[in-house]
Amino acid sequence: MIVCLCHSISDREVREHVEHGCRTVGQVGRACGAGTDCGQCVNQLARMVRAAAPSSPGGEPGVPIAQQPRVL
Repeated sequence: MIVCLCHSISDREVREHVEHGCRTVGQVGRACGAGTDCGQCVNQLARMVRAAAPSSPGGEPGVPIAQQPRVL
């Protein structure tokens, strides 16, 4: 399903970016452009990021925050 019509970004692509370290809508936007034009998809992107993110508040389970890779 296309999530961002402005940049033709699919839900699959958003999930891939989250799996590779994006933890915020802004990070997803910098990675692929989703949510950076008209903004209509931002709420959907936020739901997807929350749903796909690890349940551990520190990111990767069992890895201290200071040792996790920094995602820009």
